[in-house]
Amino acid sequence: MANEAPLVSKPISLEVLKYIPRYDGTPYKLPNFISTLQDIYAVHCDETVRERDSNHWILFRAAMSHLDGPAEAVVLNNSADHLLDIIRILKKNFADNRTVPDLIAEITIMKSNNREHPIEFLNKLDEKRTNVITRYKLDGVHNPILTMLTEQLDATLVRTLLHGIHPTLGSHLQVLQPKNLEDARTKLINDCSLVLEQLRYNSTLDVINKNDTRRPQNIPHFKIPNYEPPKNTKAEQNNYYYLSKEINLKPGFNVITVPVRSTPNLKTGLLKSIKTSKFNIEEGIVDIKNNECTCIAYSNELMTISPEPMEVEEVDTLCYPNNFATNCPEDIRETVESIPHLISTEHMNEEEKDKIIDLGKKSPELILKGNEPLSCTNLLKHKINTTDELPVYNKNCRYPQISQKEVQIEKDKLLQKQINNKTFDAKYSYNITDPLDKLGRNYPFDPGIQDPNIRVREREKEKK
Repeated sequence: MANEAPLVSKPISLEVLKYIPRYDGTPYKLPNFISTLQDIYAVHCDETVRERDSNHWILFRAAMSHLDGPAEAVVLNNSADHLLDIIRILKKNFADNRTVPDLIAEITIMKSNNREHPIEFLNKLDEKRTNVITRYKLDGVHNPILTMLTEQLDATLVRTLLHGIHPTLGSHLQVLQPKNLEDARTKLINDCSLVLEQLRYNSTLDVINKNDTRRPQNIPHFKIPNYEPPKNTKAEQNNYYYLSKEINLKPGFNVITVPVRSTPNLKTGLLKSIKTSKFNIEEGIVDIKNNECTCIAYSNELMTISPEPMEVEEVDTLCYPNNFATNCPEDIRETVESIPHLISTEHMNEEEKDKIIDLGKKSPELILKGNEPLSCTNLLKHKINTTDELPVYNKNCRYPQISQKEVQIEKDKLLQKQINNKTFDAKYSYNITDPLDKLGRNYPFDPGIQDPNIRVREREKEKK
């Protein structure tokens, strides 16, 4: 009998998790997101890795935290509990499930309509090219085969472009022998202006700006249209300063400082996200100083942006959990490995034991250590009632004249006993009795001893 391979130690590190890109449901971003997860999973979650269970849950939680928008909603609705489930759900919902021959057949029959500018038709072909390459990558095609298939696809796209646009322009462009769509774009802009003018097409640069396509410069320049302040204000002067201030973005995540709309006495606020085809500015809570804030921007390529002052919403309540965002992979791994020892399982059978341990491993960040305080929320706070609530509606009720004497007698009795004001007991019983009766105990709620997860209002503390 062959000896089993010895287990090796490969704990997953925070640096590895930084390579996971964010994914919001855009089809062409799906292969990069999935391939990154698969590579990390293959290295750190193999059967020969001693920490494979803890590595998997760390990677699973990291993958979930990198999902945005529709992608996050779909995965949450399908209740994924394994990394491979996330990949399967994303492929099913965001990948074009048509085969490559079907996608290419659609490309070959595409034609430009009479009112469509050639650049607009080229942009449509470029989107189809992205869909086909995405399908290749999802099917597991890699270099050098992928390079060869991409060259064949580019030839098909150029042929469709030449036959799909106006015959005069197609013949002129064919003489220039474009190699791919990008080469055809450059030749249309630089070498076909006279033909486009004779055919009475709109200005090529106007069409480029309208469709927000890439410009012929090496580093594209983007402007964020977000806020136009009123004239003759101090904010307007700040805008002119910021419009001339350029920010360089590198491919990947960038920490940048952007201008924000001036709001008096606002030090912390919620910065709304901005998403374009080339870069995203992430949403988040930011600190505002000198009408600027620091945020994270993700760029697909090297570029320069000139952001205008951005809107920042005032946040009434901030919730800072004590133990969710501060857990590093080492702490989570230590917690996952200690779960079997923290739970008393002597009275359970094997099936119950496995299920309760798996449940704990799915949310290790909820298990606190002995020296960690309980988290609290500021979304709501305790209120201690010591007086009656104000009535919504009062109505005067008439009673017979014969009863006035009897009513007065009852009022006098109440005044003598000094019970004219309604009082409140210090304790309130829970409104759930059946579970507590089964336990044989009664746990009263004392407003002076609040739930540790919910704080007491400042003005209510003197009532304790």
